[in-house]
Amino acid sequence: KRASIRASTLRTRSHEYKEVLTKRFAAEVMPFFVKGKLKVVIDSKFNFDKIKDAYDRLLANKNIGKILVVGINGSS
Repeated sequence: KRASIRASTLRTRSHEYKEVLTKRFAAEVMPFFVKGKLKVVIDSKFNFDKIKDAYDRLLANKNIGKILVVGINGSS
């Protein structure tokens, strides 16, 4: 009930700091995704030709989770 979310941009941090942070994330957090204890929440999926619809959904703040855009360069 007393949860909080904190965020930070890494824009002003050094390349070395970002590298250490990335390695720590891979070592300490990624295993939870592999084990299924953490999951990425996918709100919706749009084909690339519907990119405007995806952007409109984002701007309207209707998403709860990630909005995926597929079909770029033949990928899905």
